[in-house]
Order: sequence, then structure tokens, then C-alpha cells
Amino acid sequence: MTTGSELEGYWRAMQVAGLAAAYPVSLRGFSAAVRDSILPRDSRGPWAALMRAQPKRPAFSIEPIRPQLQVQENSGWPYGSNDGAIWAGRGITTAVSGGFELRSGPLTVVVDPIFFRAENQAFALQPVPSGARGAPYIDPVAPYHIDLPQRFGSAAYQRLDPGQSTIRLDMFGVTVGASTANEIWGPAITSPIVLGNNAAGIPRVFAGTDRPANIFIGRLQLRWFAGQLTQSAWSPVDTTGGKLFTTGLIAVFQPRGLENVEIGFGRLFELFWPQGGVPVGDLTLPFQSFYWASLKQGKGTPGGAPDHQIASAFVRIRLPHSGLEMYGEYGRDDHALDLRDVLVEPDHISAYTFGIQRAWVSGDTSHTTALRLEFSNARVTDLSGGRGEVLFYQHDPINQGNTQYGQLLGSPAIRGGGGGTFAVDRYSSSGRLTFSLSRTDQADETEGGLGSGAETALMVDVLRFRRGFDLSGQFGVIFDTGVTSAAGRTQLHASFGARFPVGF
Repeated sequence: MTTGSELEGYWRAMQVAGLAAAYPVSLRGFSAAVRDSILPRDSRGPWAALMRAQPKRPAFSIEPIRPQLQVQENSGWPYGSNDGAIWAGRGITTAVSGGFELRSGPLTVVVDPIFFRAENQAFALQPVPSGARGAPYIDPVAPYHIDLPQRFGSAAYQRLDPGQSTIRLDMFGVTVGASTANEIWGPAITSPIVLGNNAAGIPRVFAGTDRPANIFIGRLQLRWFAGQLTQSAWSPVDTTGGKLFTTGLIAVFQPRGLENVEIGFGRLFELFWPQGGVPVGDLTLPFQSFYWASLKQGKGTPGGAPDHQIASAFVRIRLPHSGLEMYGEYGRDDHALDLRDVLVEPDHISAYTFGIQRAWVSGDTSHTTALRLEFSNARVTDLSGGRGEVLFYQHDPINQGNTQYGQLLGSPAIRGGGGGTFAVDRYSSSGRLTFSLSRTDQADETEGGLGSGAETALMVDVLRFRRGFDLSGQFGVIFDTGVTSAAGRTQLHASFGARFPVGF
């Protein structure tokens, strides 16, 4: 049940339908102990036969993580999102993963690396300044201000990533550890603003509550981390050896008596890797003031060094008796000057995501249908503001942007100015069938304009259980109406996946 995985999506749909335990979704992924406690293992739900009753766990256990193979084909240009470390270029991209989970009392060790190889065939690149570092592959919209290559070089691109690996200690209500696994902050399914699973997870150390803690007025879950971001080989800038320091904090609160309500905020900082090591002051950045004017020397880092902040507030309301959830998130990029700045220009480099999910259960609970709608908006306003604006995730002088190995840590839709997803999921004892329609805008930097069109995808996605194998397939057509490249392009996307039974 890794972050953004098939099982996590099923669990959330069952929770909305009232067939799974109440538990906040605004901080994913879950520990092994939480996973075991929240998965529905009774006779209810379409996959009940696969969810065997959890036996009493021995003091020490080691279990394999079923190996998985993924193969996908893009006929025209790179396409893919929310798939962790994988970057799928034009042509065939293959990925394999697998490992083991070891548990001994409060200690959990997960080793789950992934290797992928993209053929990365050539396609028509959008023009960029010929003299820029990383040309001709760098981002065409902001070629000097974000590490977001449109193509990863001229040859096949491959990488071995630690993937969803973690070592953690959970005891006395506290968790500490180190991880490279993905996390999703906030309730959004496809477009979380601050942190999602669109790129490889951040190598980091972390500490917080092991699950929501009772503080009398409700339950509070906290997580702090500090880690390293690495730029791609085609970054437009060479920053401190190709790496940045990052630290963040997320808090999720459930009011007393309202276990189906989640309120929270998340805050992420990025700065140049400090010379001589990370000072203690940098570790406490998420706790500093939200206002730039109140910070010492204008910034909170030692000596007034520049930093890049992304922050958001979110809420989720679940109505299990109605089979309904609603959620929203509002984010800001970089510090506000002061309270007046917030009140006068609340939309300055801002974004929001709104979503709703409705689930219907058949009378015998053998089938569940979930309808999802999520919409994001981060376009640069056409109102005349006091300051100029740039696109979300962009910052100067920290020009790597909110990326890891050249992929966005947040949402491509937020970066593009907006987008949305409409999907219908049909769960049955044999698997899942999904129809989806999604749109991702392609913004430029002009105030008041999206300018570069949009990418629209129509997809059919199937999962089937066959004698211990989980077989998946996806097929769709993608329309690119971008006007800065070959307008009106169309391509086909197809993928196949298999998770193998252990001992095959």
C-alpha cells in the first residue's frame, strides 16, 4: 500500500462508501501498522476475498513485496504523471520493482527499489535559447528558472532509484526514521499542490506522531522532515553541486467529535545546500513566520540566505452515510510580505484545488462505483497587482524549482496554470475498470494568459486478478493543442502492468 498505489485508491473509495475505517488521508503514505489497521478485512467490499483476516503478527517477520513489471508506450511525446521516479518519454518505457518488508516490534524496514529505462525517442522540441545550459532539452516556458527538461538527453534514459524504501521506529506515539518513499500532502487525489508522487521521493530523515494523537480538542498528526533535492543533468543552472537542502512540516487536525473532518496545512522550504553542513537554524525553517517583513534580515536562514517556500492549507469533509467526500486546498508560492499583502493580493502566485468523490455500493457490497471530479487553478491573474508574477514552483535565485531529478514534486496541472480530472471507477471482485478524462493546461509566463494550449487525455484503465497475478492495462488518446509547438498534435498511449505472485 505505497503512496498513490492501487490499494490506497481502493481503500479511499471504500472509506467514502462507508466500508472502511475512518482515518485521515491528508498525510500519505501510511506506516505498516496503520495500513494493517485500516484495511477492510471483513466480508464487505468487492475485494473482501483478497483481504484475509490479519493473523497475530509474530515478534519478528519478513515478507516479500511482490515484484512488479510495467511497460508503457507513448507514440508521440513524453506523457505520464503521479508515477514516482518513472519518467516516460516517447517510445517504450519499462520499469521493474520489488523487495521486502521486515518488522521487529516497533521497527519497520522496507526495501522496495525501482529501476526504469525509457527509450526516449526523438520528437519535435519546443525552441529554447541556444546558449542556455542544458539546451536544447530544457523547459521552454522558463528555460532559466526551473529544472524541468522536455526531454532527458538524446539517448535512452534510465535510473535505479531507492523507490518506496523506509526505515522507521514507531513507539510511545512517536515515529522517527529515514525514507526515500513518496508522500502526498493534503487530500487531493491527482493534483496536490505542495508535495505528491509525481517525482521520486525525497531522501530524508523525519520525525512526528506515528498516527493522529489525542489532544482532547481533537486528534493531531504532525510530520517534520529534512532532506536533499537533486537536479537533473539538464538543469539550466548549476547550484551547489547539483543539490538543494529541503525541509518541511505538515499538520493534520481532526476536531473532537468530527472524525470525518480533516483540517491542516503544509509548508516546504528549499535553499542552496549550506557550505560546511546544515546548521540547526535551517532545520527549524518550517516554524518561522509566514511574513517576510518580520524575518531577521528579511529571511529566516542564517545570514539572510535566500530560500523558496511553498505552503498550503486544506480541508476534507467526508459524509460516509451519503457516500460523499469533498475537499479543497489553497496554496501560496513564497512568503507574503505582511498581513496587508495577504489581504490586498490573496491571489499572488497562488493556486487552489477542489475535489469531490461520490461512491455507490451494491446491495451485497460486491460492487462499488466511485465518481471523481477534481479541478485545479493556478493561472497568473489578469488583474493589475502590486508585484509581477511568475508561474507556480518558480523562484529566483533558487532556479531549480520544486523538482527532484527534473520532475515536479507537486502537480503538473498547478505548474501549467490549471487542469482537471473526471473519472469513474468500477470495483468488482475481479478487479477495477476506470474511464477518465483529464486536462492539463500549458501556461506561459505572461500575466493574464495561459497562452500555450492544453493537453487532454481520454483513458480506459483496467485491473484484473488472475490466479495470483494482478494484471493491468491502460489505453488512451492524448490531444495536445499547444501553439508553441506542433499545434493540434495527437498521440496514443498504452501500458501493461503485472504484479507477480511470490514463488513464481
